[in-house]
Amino acid sequence: MQRTLEDFYHAVRAAGVPVPPSGSIAASRAVALVGYRERDLLKYALSMNLANSRHEQELVLSLIHI
Repeated sequence: MQRTLEDFYHAVRAAGVPVPPSGSIAASRAVALVGYRERDLLKYALSMNLANSRHEQELVLSLIHI
């Protein structure tokens, strides 16, 4: 599953969201805490850890297809 997250972080960066290594680490930790079952919570956790603005958050959410 780690490879899937890394691919997702790459896609987020390619979409123009500047995700520093610390952001991807924080997002990975959040995923470990919330798990994969509650998909809305997972989406929220990813978007909150990878985005710094509302626009970036919308970009991140648009890339999540679960």
